[in-house]
Amino acid sequence: MPRYTGHSAYHWYISQRSKLDLQLPPLPAPDTRGYTPLFLGERFCRAPDCAKETPATSTNNLRKHYSQKHPNLILNAVEGRPTTEEEGAALRFYVSLRDTYDTRVLAKQRAAAINKPKIPRKKDGSIHLTDIRKKVKDLHGQVPCEPCKDTNDRTGCCREENISRCDNFDYFDSDNQSELSDPPEEEAEEQEGEEEEEA
Repeated sequence: MPRYTGHSAYHWYISQRSKLDLQLPPLPAPDTRGYTPLFLGERFCRAPDCAKETPATSTNNLRKHYSQKHPNLILNAVEGRPTTEEEGAALRFYVSLRDTYDTRVLAKQRAAAINKPKIPRKKDGSIHLTDIRKKVKDLHGQVPCEPCKDTNDRTGCCREENISRCDNFDYFDSDNQSELSDPPEEEAEEQEGEEEEEA
């Protein structure tokens, strides 16, 4: 069995359901014989502007896709058992794809952590319940969150005493410093909002 098929990087590659997040490199230029080479085990089309996002079920089916949709590309022929050089090139390709993908994901996660909003607070330093719940919904969260539902404490969602339980605090910077603003009329609106939720 070809060694690249047992590598975790190849298993990761064939588990992908779309090429959109993979940032696949373009196909290499044709070799001296005019053939465009594929790496062993490829599943995603890399032809320019190809609309096919999903993987082929096998490399042979990918070759059929190229011949039907991109007949101008003449692919390298399958010539017996893969060589050590072909195995190594394929493995480097899949490892590079996975490492680049992981680096991008990590960078996005770090950026999201840096850009988390501060917890909205009143002038007295306590959490501004109306504002924090509004921000959670703006960030595509839900009120109450699942842990607060599970404990049957829907009105306790986003309250400071539940910070260790409530998932919605994950949307905010862990540094509790924030801009403090809470005019008296907002406090009244907040209390009214809580009564409506409890009803």
